[in-house]
Amino acid sequence: QILARSCGAEAVNFAKGGLSTKTWLSNATYGLSKLLSTPVQQLYIIALGINDNTQINAGTLTLGSISDVNDDYTQNPDTFFGNYGRIIGNIKTYAPYAKIACLSVARPQERNMDTYIHQIADKMGVSFIDLTADEYFTSAIYYGSMFSSHPIVYGYAGMAKAIERLICLDVLNNTGYWGTYYGLVAEDTSTNPEE
Repeated sequence: QILARSCGAEAVNFAKGGLSTKTWLSNATYGLSKLLSTPVQQLYIIALGINDNTQINAGTLTLGSISDVNDDYTQNPDTFFGNYGRIIGNIKTYAPYAKIACLSVARPQERNMDTYIHQIADKMGVSFIDLTADEYFTSAIYYGSMFSSHPIVYGYAGMAKAIERLICLDVLNNTGYWGTYYGLVAEDTSTNPEE
């Protein structure tokens, strides 16, 4: 919401604290359920992976591999790779002209997940944004904003500004992806202005 306000945009949060990719897909109120009952958005930012890592370490979720991300995402197995791919596939189906940015994890303890998220984003043809490319995410200020492994208010404000900078940089450096963005939403999807 801080990022949206700074851009003069409205934002919808499809997640809540504690969701993993698996529970994002199955939760009755948030995640996919909320996505499918909300008007199409122009940009979707996926920031998942921390809770998945916890579940993988606990043995309650399987990591899987990039081969779990199928062209027909509905056939993906119930693994981190498969579920993350299903999320992207559902967004692409529901909002075909929207752009998707997959963020690396924000918590240093789970940065091992970044490689997997990057692989999935590449295979699905969407943007991957490495949060550590902005010095804020490796700064003493960021680490000092934590309480019980979560940022407090000023930490979230700093995160919003850093993510905004990173998305702007990705737009400049990844024109092959962002250059096809037309700002189309649900009522506009019948025609592509370039065709």
